[in-house]
Amino acid sequence: MILEGIVTTIGPDGALNVAPMGPVVEPGGLDRFVLRPYTGSTTYRNLKALGEGVLHVTDDVLTVARGAIGTLEPDKVPTRPAEVVRGRILVSACRYVEFRVVDLDDREERATIRCEAVASGRLRDFFGLNRAKHAVVEAAILATRTDFLPLAEILEQYDRLATLVEKTAGPDERLAFDLLRDHVTSIARRRGVSLPGQGPGVPEAVRVRTSSRLHFGPLAWGASASGRRFGGVGLMIEHPGVQLRAQQAEDWAITGMIGLRPRASDFASRVLFQLARKMDRARALATLLHLEQAPPEHVGLGTGTQLGLAIARAITLVNGKGELPAHRLAALTGRGARSGIGILGFDRGGLIVDGGHRAPGSPAPLVAHAEFPDDWAVLVVIPASPPGLHGEAERAAFRELPPMPEATSDRLCRLVLLGLLPSIAERDLPGFGAALEEFQELVGRWFAPAQGGGLYAGPEVEEVARFLKDRGLHGVGQSSWGPTLYGFDDGPEDRRAELLADLRERFHLRSARAFWTRASRTGASWEAIEPTPVEEQGLGHH
Repeated sequence: MILEGIVTTIGPDGALNVAPMGPVVEPGGLDRFVLRPYTGSTTYRNLKALGEGVLHVTDDVLTVARGAIGTLEPDKVPTRPAEVVRGRILVSACRYVEFRVVDLDDREERATIRCEAVASGRLRDFFGLNRAKHAVVEAAILATRTDFLPLAEILEQYDRLATLVEKTAGPDERLAFDLLRDHVTSIARRRGVSLPGQGPGVPEAVRVRTSSRLHFGPLAWGASASGRRFGGVGLMIEHPGVQLRAQQAEDWAITGMIGLRPRASDFASRVLFQLARKMDRARALATLLHLEQAPPEHVGLGTGTQLGLAIARAITLVNGKGELPAHRLAALTGRGARSGIGILGFDRGGLIVDGGHRAPGSPAPLVAHAEFPDDWAVLVVIPASPPGLHGEAERAAFRELPPMPEATSDRLCRLVLLGLLPSIAERDLPGFGAALEEFQELVGRWFAPAQGGGLYAGPEVEEVARFLKDRGLHGVGQSSWGPTLYGFDDGPEDRRAELLADLRERFHLRSARAFWTRASRTGASWEAIEPTPVEEQGLGHH
């Protein structure tokens, strides 16, 4: 069965982490139990690093609630040192078990950690059964699932639980439940979700954030036995990403990053025109856009697609169309004629495999998705080279390239299905890197006629790639037409910092052109914000 408790762990830096967690236990004892933390959690990282902690059985639901929503300040929680393990004991708990990890399996998104008790103690009697305490525990569990359960459904369940709290709660239970409900309600409002008993709201202003995209390469091109065209595999990364804000306005305008304004203006015009036509009005509500952050265009990071989809999401939100799926945003902006990685990745993070287009204009389906291990760091390098092929030059290159041989396409698909994906599942970075480098070499040979006969966008790019391989990075390759390069590492941070410093010094790269990041774990996000007075915008109309 699952026992709801609180686990404290210590990090390598000595910091205390306090997290509600439900271990799988055998009735009658806590000598052995199993924890199932997500591999992105601090509890998982601490247990993998140090292998010990303290499990608490408690009726202190206020601490459970604060831990669930991240408002618990560990340095303000009364604790005492553990007796056997490196850890801290919550003095408000009823009883505790000091434990050590005996086995850790992290091949899946949720790790399976088998633990064995090495000491235990009792601090006070358990209060007893109370319906309000159980309601708060259930509400705390729901509050940790706002990323994958419908918020309106969570709030409806809160309405049911509120009756139990009102009838049987003491002051701590009432405070805990109110904290949890306010937390989820705040998230719902930021996301523009209709609250129970309310009609759908239209945010006056929003901020949209997206990841960036690394494109490993296509799976097919030209006539093929499958009848599908292109397909591909790529990875969404946390940084640099695109960030912009939008708000309703009397007239439409674009401010912020000057270099991106023409491209943003084109996307905004397309979206506003189509919205006006579909809403059967002279024009859609005008929108003021402010570009806050974006990487350079045409360097292999998918900036055009992420910018276009972010603009479409922002405009549709403030025009009352709600949170449209990425494929509909792509249709509004004209993106996705070839690769579907950026569009599918807009909705989710991690590694994406798309199945290509069945017919011109049809969306590319998602055929595989995998979350990257949290300890796989991604190095991104943008060499000081000309932009990659884009626009008409890119379209001409694809027209002139010969069809990809069936044998090449078959090998690429095999490398994805039997190389990249199982290596991620087994957390085998060397295996992942070997499969990706072979994949890149095959794609590079096919692209070579369009990029000067080489496997990379130019000799400068190839020189940087050799440097990365010589320094032991896994899966070194070029994203799309380049010049952006990438490589992967799971070693210590000080080694990565030294490599980055050497790289920047040798190739005279600014920090924005060489940096470590990680695979993103979620898709694009947005939140409702307060509108900015027009006179403070510094408008530049387009």
